[in-house]
Amino acid sequence: MGNAYLYALASMFFWSLYPLMTAFGLLDMHPALFVLIVQLAAGVGSILCVLPLIRSPHEIYHALKAQLPNMRTPHWLGLITVGLCSSLFNLCVVFGMVMLSPAGVSIIIGVAPLMTMVLSSFLIRKDWSMLRPIHFVLGVTAMIGAIMVVVASDQVSLNDEPWNGQPHPESGVYTVLGGLIAWVGAIMLALSNSIRAQVSNIVKQLIPSSQAKYDITLVGTFIGEAVCRMFSILPALLIWVVFGFPFQAGIQGTLSGLLTGLIIFNMASCLYSVALLKAVSPSVSLVSFVGPVLGVIWLAIFGMSDITFLHILGMTLIVGSNVMLFKINTKDGKANKADDVSN
Repeated sequence: MGNAYLYALASMFFWSLYPLMTAFGLLDMHPALFVLIVQLAAGVGSILCVLPLIRSPHEIYHALKAQLPNMRTPHWLGLITVGLCSSLFNLCVVFGMVMLSPAGVSIIIGVAPLMTMVLSSFLIRKDWSMLRPIHFVLGVTAMIGAIMVVVASDQVSLNDEPWNGQPHPESGVYTVLGGLIAWVGAIMLALSNSIRAQVSNIVKQLIPSSQAKYDITLVGTFIGEAVCRMFSILPALLIWVVFGFPFQAGIQGTLSGLLTGLIIFNMASCLYSVALLKAVSPSVSLVSFVGPVLGVIWLAIFGMSDITFLHILGMTLIVGSNVMLFKINTKDGKANKADDVSN
């Protein structure tokens, strides 16, 4: 169990660097171009992560290709949706940082685990009965925390020169819009996580177990991740086209985008998957709430965002809601197992 926590902590360390690297990238790169570079690098990185885990890439390719005739419209729509959500999440993060603040966006994205639980009830289990009034109370609490973050971000000057070299408009509406964009980003992340889990589960059943050098669940998860990353590239390219093929980029922005896609996205996902496989208790999931907190700390250390009391209070409400959600779900899971045994 100790090793599982170490892997989970390492994963959260990488995820916590995402807001910081994005903030650095936006100093000399257009947001749409940053999204494209991140998704391209993530696609390449996901394949590089898979190769050491399988015996024959050729066999895996043909095993997946053989399933193409069995693909139905809902399957394709799922892959297109997960790719679109991933790119839109990245886009919402970068524009949210320009309009709100790096710290504000990092904190608001922390509501994603709560949203993932709600969406999973519909998308995976298709059962809303598991949602009780307490879940909606926690959702409202997290929303109040997010509102506090938006208010706090409107009280401080966080970045006087965003990517286009123009100062932020002195408008509360502009800040609120940035908060809404960050909230949409959290929804996109939750949707992406929910659908990606289904894709990985299906891929695990399709690949020959003899081709996996390690645990088949681990290998299937990584291959599913690679498939999803491939479907994220086209939406990112379309976003870049819609914004008029912007080429504003410097060395710092380019390196930030490449590192974010190649290392942060893929290493974080890989390490967290290993943590879940090694864990003997679901309590390892609690470590995921460390990510937003660490992210804010990095931003403050490197002077990329000011932190106020309302930021801290809002973050406490969001993280606290997620911790309470975890405890409730764990208790419900034990109760369901007890019922199954008695039956």
